[in-house]
Amino acid sequence: MRKEILLSTVILLSLQLMRCSSEDPGINRSDESQPVTISIQTKSASRSGLREVKVGGKISVTGEGDVELKKGVCYSKEPSPDLSDNKVVDNSSSLDFEVELINLDLNSTYYFRAYVQTDSISYFGEIDSITTGLTLDIAIDSTSTENIWVSGVLVPELADVLDAAGICWGSETLPTVKPGYSGSVYPGDFSQMIIGFVPNSNYYFRAYMILEGDTLYSAEATTATNPTLDSIDFKATSPYYTILESDILGEGNGNSEIGEMGIIYSEDANPQIENASTSDINPSELTLIRDLKNGTEYFFRTYAINAGGVTYGKVQKINTIAERRITYTMNMAENPTADQWDAYIRLTKSANEAIGYHQTYTNFARHVWINYSPGVPTADANIEGWMRFGSNRSFMNVRTVLHELSHTVGIGTSGGFYNLMSNNLWTGTNGNNALRAISGISNDVIHQSGVHMWPHGLNYDSEGTSPTDFMNHCLILEGMRIDGLF
Repeated sequence: MRKEILLSTVILLSLQLMRCSSEDPGINRSDESQPVTISIQTKSASRSGLREVKVGGKISVTGEGDVELKKGVCYSKEPSPDLSDNKVVDNSSSLDFEVELINLDLNSTYYFRAYVQTDSISYFGEIDSITTGLTLDIAIDSTSTENIWVSGVLVPELADVLDAAGICWGSETLPTVKPGYSGSVYPGDFSQMIIGFVPNSNYYFRAYMILEGDTLYSAEATTATNPTLDSIDFKATSPYYTILESDILGEGNGNSEIGEMGIIYSEDANPQIENASTSDINPSELTLIRDLKNGTEYFFRTYAINAGGVTYGKVQKINTIAERRITYTMNMAENPTADQWDAYIRLTKSANEAIGYHQTYTNFARHVWINYSPGVPTADANIEGWMRFGSNRSFMNVRTVLHELSHTVGIGTSGGFYNLMSNNLWTGTNGNNALRAISGISNDVIHQSGVHMWPHGLNYDSEGTSPTDFMNHCLILEGMRIDGLF
């Protein structure tokens, strides 16, 4: 059932046009030559209370005759209010009038327009609207590990009638106003930094208004503080890789789930997830970053993603070492036999591929001489760079070439090899770090067996025949080189 506030109002207009007069004719005029013309404008609304709105209209009348007018404002939640809807009648004698709409529903949109009636015709002003909202918006602008910026809008028209207004927050959904977990703001636009949060924790926020004894809340906004990120400890760097260690999460972390974390790196001084390479890491474990360019400056940083967005750690810089190549000479007979040609072709293909692994993953500078010597049972090499392969084609492969190359750079042949071995265990930090990054075993150590090292020494096919095995072999050799192998 529609409500009507009917205040009986009649304006008797004796419309007589006073010719040649400078006096304001008011609402009584007469002019025998002009018919009565009536129009009305709707005046803009303004909030006058929690559920009250002031609206009105302005009537214009010209012409002759006596006209009885009834005026007011009709309103509804529907877009086209008319006289069958709610209305407030104005009983003043003024053509410029104002009424108050009361007992409106909160957080609702009302449509209204001024009207004026004669005995036979109803005239309407423009349709306008107003919303009886309390808190219009609240949002999270930014976060850090301990601080959060919150912004929003509280209805400014209610500033004079509010008891209090502000923001409340907590680690559980739908926070309420309580000491230590709420702060005051002024109605209208606001932006406020709230401090003292726990890193990597979820928090919930609502704006509130206290009016007429009621506490009214906005919709909820939620975010998470940033996790704490540690710096990167670079253990070893070669022309094409680096071994590093970093903790993503520091102390004092809360209840926010880390959706993704890792290392980001780029040649750009400010690497971002959108334009740089990333690598997953396991906190407190060694990580191997491959496929870097030699002689290049790189910028690294840790990152983590939680409900608050992306957090970046401190940018750190490294320079990869300029490339050094292992080169070789294939010593060939002046007039090779078919057997020799077959051996040279096999050895050339295997040597090119094996040295390619060294060019990618080590920094050894060597020139070696490769010889086909059918009397050699398998293959051998020495520190001077002399390499020999027998007639057995099963040893003319990449695995065997890499193994023999390791002897030319010191494995079992150099003073550095024996000086850094103690009780058949390698004592160098970089070589062991490379092994641990590959194996994932925190206390893994390179072992000596006579003139060989293991694991990943490629002494036999059982120790590796895959590209990953060859790469790992070279990564360990590079660490040993840095330690002083050669």
